[in-house]
Amino acid sequence: AGQVNDRIPVGRGPAGVVVAGGEVWVANELDGTISEVNPGSGTQVAAIPAGIGPAAIASGYGSVWVANVTSDTVSRIDAATGVVVSTISLGSAPTALAVGDGAVWVTSLDTGELLRIDPTANRISQAIPVGQSPDGLAVGAGSVWVADGGGAVTRVNPRTGQVRTIEVGGAPAGVVYADGAIWVASGVSGTVSRIDPSTGATQLIPVGNQPTNLAAAGDALWATVLPSLAAHRGGTLTVIAQQVSPDHPVLDTDPAVAYDTLTWQMLSMTNDGLVGYRRVSGLAGDQLVPDLATSLPRPTDGGRTYTFRLRAGLRYSTGSLIRPDDIRRAIERVLLIDKQQNPGIMGWYDGIVGVSRCERSPGPCNLARGIVADDAGGMVTFHLTAPDPEFLYKLAFSWAYAVPPGTPDHMVSAAQLPATGPYMTGSFVQGHAWTLVRNPRFRKWSPQAQPGGYPDRIVVRVDVPPGQAVADVEHGRADVLLTPPPDAVDQLATHYTSQLHSGPLAATVALTLNTRIAPFNSLMARKALNYAIDRNTVIALNGGSLAAVATCQVLPPTMPGYQPYCPYTLRPGPGGAGSAPDLAQAERLVQASGTQGDKVVVLYSDQGTPFPSLATARYVVSVLDVLGYRASLRPVDPNAYWNVFGDSRNRVQVGFYGWFQDYPAPSDFIDPLLTCGFFVSDNPGNANTAEFCDPQVDAQARQALASQVGDPATAAGQWAAVDHEIVDQAPWVPLYNPRDLTVLSARTGNYQFHPYWNLLLDQLWIR
Repeated sequence: AGQVNDRIPVGRGPAGVVVAGGEVWVANELDGTISEVNPGSGTQVAAIPAGIGPAAIASGYGSVWVANVTSDTVSRIDAATGVVVSTISLGSAPTALAVGDGAVWVTSLDTGELLRIDPTANRISQAIPVGQSPDGLAVGAGSVWVADGGGAVTRVNPRTGQVRTIEVGGAPAGVVYADGAIWVASGVSGTVSRIDPSTGATQLIPVGNQPTNLAAAGDALWATVLPSLAAHRGGTLTVIAQQVSPDHPVLDTDPAVAYDTLTWQMLSMTNDGLVGYRRVSGLAGDQLVPDLATSLPRPTDGGRTYTFRLRAGLRYSTGSLIRPDDIRRAIERVLLIDKQQNPGIMGWYDGIVGVSRCERSPGPCNLARGIVADDAGGMVTFHLTAPDPEFLYKLAFSWAYAVPPGTPDHMVSAAQLPATGPYMTGSFVQGHAWTLVRNPRFRKWSPQAQPGGYPDRIVVRVDVPPGQAVADVEHGRADVLLTPPPDAVDQLATHYTSQLHSGPLAATVALTLNTRIAPFNSLMARKALNYAIDRNTVIALNGGSLAAVATCQVLPPTMPGYQPYCPYTLRPGPGGAGSAPDLAQAERLVQASGTQGDKVVVLYSDQGTPFPSLATARYVVSVLDVLGYRASLRPVDPNAYWNVFGDSRNRVQVGFYGWFQDYPAPSDFIDPLLTCGFFVSDNPGNANTAEFCDPQVDAQARQALASQVGDPATAAGQWAAVDHEIVDQAPWVPLYNPRDLTVLSARTGNYQFHPYWNLLLDQLWIR
């Protein structure tokens, strides 16, 4: 009848579906679970924990197979029992999955390989190079077919491994075998290609709009297509955002100093570096892709040299060509401004040859030895003093965005800099609004890095009070509200359910406990507070389950290496889940520690959402009182909070801390916050506020980082062990992982959650 028969609630971010064993199985990418749905009752009968970021799903050999994009694994689930019977480490992020011809096949965007999994041994038996950006997969006609985003389909003989490339044009987004032919959705060209397997001949079938995927059913082939650009391109998108933070109430829009999510999000639409994050919804958005560069290089010289080739003919909004020397100039400029204003960015590039000398000398930097720019050959080469497995992430920061000759060596507004992306800054008024308009020089060179945007103008306002902001979106005076106030969440969830969206942030909010002064220099006292805190109460005080998810550990669930672990609970659940506080155990530990009756002062300031509310601080004080401490609250001005907290001379016993990823790697949480070398005594800039130091944890962290170079799967397990060891040492009381809340007006569509930028503003449609 062409009608929707039922809507069945599953998990967050359903990304794939398959039928197996008489059940329907759904991969919930943002929850890390697989929903088993009984089609007879139309209900979810089980939620099965898989890896991090389950996206692609397929069935075969009595099993459901799930590709997990963040944990770099494939989970095998017994279709009869719903039990995960095997987890297969891939060593790289999977993008597509298919079953057939005696194997399970997985593509990897990171390595450009097709991986063959032997279903009898549950291990990889073969790796076949298939292109730079494989993103679609099918089995048929005695071959495995891989769609490459670069405009080709690769045919692989599964018995010999022989590879043949067939050009189809556009940006292939899906591939399927049906009716004796291979069908390919060619995204950019607006066509479906039919390939005859016997001859390799290709027939183009226009479908009008951009196809995104294909499926075969009976004698028909179905294609999902995006609405036409004419239907959704254009208009002004009005966004309401709050100021960055009370302690820094201005937006630094210069790419050289930008250090907040909102500014990074805006600059990602106006400027580019050699590499960037994949501009797609879901956790696949954490994957790096080539941007101004043609490909992601493999490091040479023992991991100390990275060589990039720039795409030819790309220009700034002024019309001048983008050249390799512009990359070196950008980083030299960052270092110079850092020395002038000390925004704390310089350390990210310490590993480049010549940076240490630059730090010691006044005036401009010359990194000609560390960053070799060959303008004639279109190449740029980085030389490092030591291997750095996270160097590509550091090049994805706005600080490494290309800048042309003549760019000032001091901080300026984004309006004073030319653009490379689909938008450029039309105007910027500090404290009021930032307006983006189309860049007339932009051409789409990479659908993965810069697909182009829908709105003609994007206006971000930071001058609207929270109460008015909610009303403006409700009544259509604005299109997007980023991070609504916590007291409005229940109303929005009740009355505007379809317009309120929630996505997982790579962040952890916690209490940090000073491990060097009483009472929390006692491990038993630290564990006691972990047992006593009711995390569900904390979540209720901070916007509820839409705004936060309880946690007992440092690494957030979206992070590679995350494995659920919560020993501080009344009844530890399967998979590391917690249930409720264990106050009796907490009281026993306090008594055994000999700290009962100690005075405890809790440091607090109002840092805004998603930082804990004042009610949360008062709740923590009440818990400490119940445990027998003499607790009190010390409010601190937001402008002074972090300096007071970080400086060990202030002898802060406990305070609230929130950490958001700089890039999606466990070391970004563990190293700066909880290792010996990052505790800086008598320094307001110290980030290790727990003053925690355990040489064994440091050694484990160094080993995990070293393993990332050649064995990311092993590294993930090692980071999980580090995380769990820190939980056992209890320098923190982790409280929750905040979620990104976004409210859209009724005329705004195509919401896409991105794990790094939170929301893809340029992909929103305005009706």
